[in-house]
Amino acid sequence: QVCIATYNTKNLFNSQHPDHPKRPREFRELARMIGKIDADILALQEVENTAALTELNERLAQPYAYCELIEGNSRRGINIAYMSRLPFLLSSHRQITLKDATGQDLHEFCSEHAAATALPTVARFQRDLLLAQFNLGDDTLAVFNMHLKSRIQNDWAGIDSDVLRLAEAQAVLDVVALYETQNPQHTIVALGDLNQRIDHPSLQPIMALRYFDPVLAELVPNNTQLSTHWSKP
Repeated sequence: QVCIATYNTKNLFNSQHPDHPKRPREFRELARMIGKIDADILALQEVENTAALTELNERLAQPYAYCELIEGNSRRGINIAYMSRLPFLLSSHRQITLKDATGQDLHEFCSEHAAATALPTVARFQRDLLLAQFNLGDDTLAVFNMHLKSRIQNDWAGIDSDVLRLAEAQAVLDVVALYETQNPQHTIVALGDLNQRIDHPSLQPIMALRYFDPVLAELVPNNTQLSTHWSKP
């Protein structure tokens, strides 16, 4: 058996980052928690770059043999990454263009400055949909790691955050369903930070995959809240 987990590291910026780098204590505590999870495959969100990923791995009591990320579309430098005890092959979907409900390209402004000076650009994943493939001998494991649009609404973006997340979710469905069709013998896992409750309309394309959810099925069968602990209101 292979243990798989997902973890949003929340702005895993190293000391070279000008905006709120992780303090040494925060790196230590994050490393301690990852050690407790002890997953064979750990899918991460909000990792700045390879240097930050390497720094985190070096702080682990048992560092992972394989750590890798591909920088995506985030303007804040919060990327998707993997730490694994098994080798893997990465594939990015950051160049996919997002569509509206009618199948037309969605457009957005990439920044507040762009909104004032330029035409909107074709929308893509805010971060990425990062596929990691693992050869397990008699099986191939495909793990799709995502970090969908947050609930923060930037008025200058010219597009509603729920609309953008819905388009991302539809793109996830399209990519994963195609992979499923082309590789019916592979085991597929879809995980990450979806930034909404699973009963929210913007996530329904992903729910349409009808994948087994161990958290909802086994841990909180009567609760549709996010699988997180958040002490603030």
